[in-house]
Amino acid sequence: MVSAESPEPKPGQGQDLYAIADRFRAELLRRERQAASELVHAYGAAWQRIKRSLEDLGEQITLAQQRGEEVSPAWLLQYDRLQTLQRQVEAEIGAFTAFAEGRIRAGQYWAVQEAQEEAEQLVRAGLGEPPPGVSFTFARLPAGAVQDLVGVLQDGSPLRELLDELGPEASRAVRQALITGVATGQHPTVIVRQVRQELGGNLVRALTIARTEVLRAYRESSRRAYDANSDVVTGWVWHSAANTRTCAFCWSMHGTIHSVDERMATHPRCRCTMVPVTRSWQDLGFDAPAAEITPAAGTDLFEQLPEAQKRSILGPAKFAAYQEGAITLDDLRGFRRDPRWGLVGFERSLAAIRAGKGVDTLRLSPLEWRIEALNARFGKWSLARAQELATDFEDRFMVFARQLSEHLRSGGREFQPLSPTLIGEASLQLGFNYRFPEVLELLSEARALTRWHLLNHYQRDSVFLLRGITRQLDKDQAKASMRPVEFPTSTTTSADVAIDKFGGRYGT
Repeated sequence: MVSAESPEPKPGQGQDLYAIADRFRAELLRRERQAASELVHAYGAAWQRIKRSLEDLGEQITLAQQRGEEVSPAWLLQYDRLQTLQRQVEAEIGAFTAFAEGRIRAGQYWAVQEAQEEAEQLVRAGLGEPPPGVSFTFARLPAGAVQDLVGVLQDGSPLRELLDELGPEASRAVRQALITGVATGQHPTVIVRQVRQELGGNLVRALTIARTEVLRAYRESSRRAYDANSDVVTGWVWHSAANTRTCAFCWSMHGTIHSVDERMATHPRCRCTMVPVTRSWQDLGFDAPAAEITPAAGTDLFEQLPEAQKRSILGPAKFAAYQEGAITLDDLRGFRRDPRWGLVGFERSLAAIRAGKGVDTLRLSPLEWRIEALNARFGKWSLARAQELATDFEDRFMVFARQLSEHLRSGGREFQPLSPTLIGEASLQLGFNYRFPEVLELLSEARALTRWHLLNHYQRDSVFLLRGITRQLDKDQAKASMRPVEFPTSTTTSADVAIDKFGGRYGT
């Protein structure tokens, strides 16, 4: 509310609006990384206890094999061996979930309160210095509204459901890894490594939930504060970090203007914030110079980046399409309605863009785009080396194929895939030889008989695997000093390193 009084100067007045927003975001992310490190430490302690039990079971397997016993899935189920381990895993992850819940609650409460303070500073900075004798009273959210933003962990909420799923999912993952490892004759140390990788996915999910929900609470608290002051705030600007860790979706949204009643349709782990669009003092009926604050369009800023940074953000396939003019940055912007979270944003795939714009515009499949991008980047040597890397997966693919064939012959319906990556490896091995019809026939038959929803994404996983091959090609080429390789610079935290060790990646 604006009134004609002599005000005290408020923090933030006269400062650069976007510099203030960047400073606020940096502090928010610093606290979030600190909380993530605490979660990683707690999860690591739980893993060490689970690992000791796994190693004990591994010793039992080794001794049984030395005695000439047949170690099979049935052996695991004898004497409650597997069931005991599953119960321990579920209990450990359940305790971790309770710890994570407390950290998320604390983080949300701090974020909601901080957003109110910072929203006021941003609005005052947007308005600029008031005319003499004029003051502006910022309307804060009532306590009940703050509690509403923090109370998403109550029973029946989407977040509550996500956290409650972690323990049972970890138990099932351990069971599957052990049964598969024993059935395929893997060494106990290999089985332990596989279980660690599977449980690492739970850590990544927990960290994703924590970061997403704390930042969501901050953004929604900001938006409600702007809405409560709609007499001076007309909307908000989508403000991304605009660096090499910013995804193409957020680059395309950067600088777009939205109404105060529109929620921010972000993706998980999104670091974007809202900057208020304010009326000028002239608009409010006072004689004062208007502040010139014009948001820069993300598409324009992206175009000014060096090619190496564009490639790092888009990936080789999308970068090749972007350079050729087959796609624009805005083409990569997508939205979908999630039954849990409402409208969310995502980065569209080349396949989705092709379907929307016609096959002739993007003539190649995503897998072929990536292969072509490899050729453009490394020359003919790349496919030969990629073929060599893909061959490393051949033994595991053959194990998968044998198990699948046996399962189909037996008419079973409860068999689960070894891992999403293995599905990708299978299609990649055939894909490099352009024998997709063979893998399609195999997978379509399996999909008809089982619950393998992951099989629908066989080509996607191939593309993911090709990304890994591309990184390996980079390393090979750098090692051989064939030509300098440019790597994007980024800040890696202790949480990032810990999560990488667990098999996941943190941040976008």
